Amino acid sequence: MPLSALTPIVDRKLWTFDRPVRFSGVRQRARTTVVRLDDGSLLVHSPAPPVDELAEQLRALGPVRWLVVPNCWHHLGTPAPATRFPDAQVVGPASALRRNKALRIAVDINDLFWAQT
Repeated sequence: MPLSALTPIVDRKLWTFDRPVRFSGVRQRARTTVVRLDDGSLLVHSPAPPVDELAEQLRALGPVRWLVVPNCWHHLGTPAPATRFPDAQVVGPASALRRNKALRIAVDINDLFWAQT
């Protein structure tokens, strides 16, 4: 599988993108999930640094509106897509900012969670 291929999971609604990563010398796999929202825009969960082909595939699907950093560990790939998709809002925990100075979070994910309870 090419390193830039989105895999459809639910027709026209949900895609994944798997990529190899190394963490402490151990080869692992990371997954980015792309969700088309009701308004046609895209939410990208655990974004990967987008190569040109992947960025083109995302643009063909719809406007990228949300980049979600789910926790303080899955932030490494976010600054590059945030630059490539400047209209996207980055959602994530403030704790990730201590680990990645290049990260710019527009919405603290904890504020969203606590607002729902």
